[in-house]
Amino acid sequence: MKPQQLKTIGIIGGMGPHASADLYKKIIAICQKKHNAVQDSDFPCIWLLNLPAEDFDETGVVESTSVQNQLLQAVQKLESLGCDVIIMACNTIHMFWETLRNHTHVPILHIVQETLKQVKQKEMTTVGLLCTETTHKQALYHAPLSKENVHILACNHEERKHLTQIIKNIMSGRHEKSDKEFLEQKAKDFVSQGAEAIILGCTELPIIFPKKEFLCFDSTQILAEAAVDFSFQN
Repeated sequence: MKPQQLKTIGIIGGMGPHASADLYKKIIAICQKKHNAVQDSDFPCIWLLNLPAEDFDETGVVESTSVQNQLLQAVQKLESLGCDVIIMACNTIHMFWETLRNHTHVPILHIVQETLKQVKQKEMTTVGLLCTETTHKQALYHAPLSKENVHILACNHEERKHLTQIIKNIMSGRHEKSDKEFLEQKAKDFVSQGAEAIILGCTELPIIFPKKEFLCFDSTQILAEAAVDFSFQN
């Protein structure tokens, strides 16, 4: 029997489905490792809404009003299902976080804020950032990290185009050796420029990034840990 009633987790996924599955698997693994979950009843109830979002692709948001409206419907659906907390399996769509949280009574964890907590805890001063075009343009990481006096090393325009293709490959299930090599080399470049760690600011990237070779902040892992902590708290 469970010692407590675990809180229900709602996941807005589908952007993309592979990354959403990775988030779900990480939640399960954390429950097993951190809370010794074994039996089905040891795990929280989880609703995974795989949203087939339109006007959204490997670059990020194509048409913001359309994507925002779809996300609002997803939030309302998860709220109606009785979720106690909502997480979103995509960094880019957190550009709508403020609007979404104002349209629900359910708390929505913020992947960038949760990642920033870890960066501050590790007392980082310089980090390398890998993310989508939209995340870059919206300064979803740049703005809050800069406020904390954390220097950000980012990809240039051509490198971001290459990164976009890598994200598309991962979305399609293609894990190319050359893509892994590009990510590894870019991480080495960041380190040579003074980066103390790499932020994986796109939930597709942890799927193929060589995490064992670098100190990195896996935003998917960080969000999964935050969701589990919320579910198990008294």
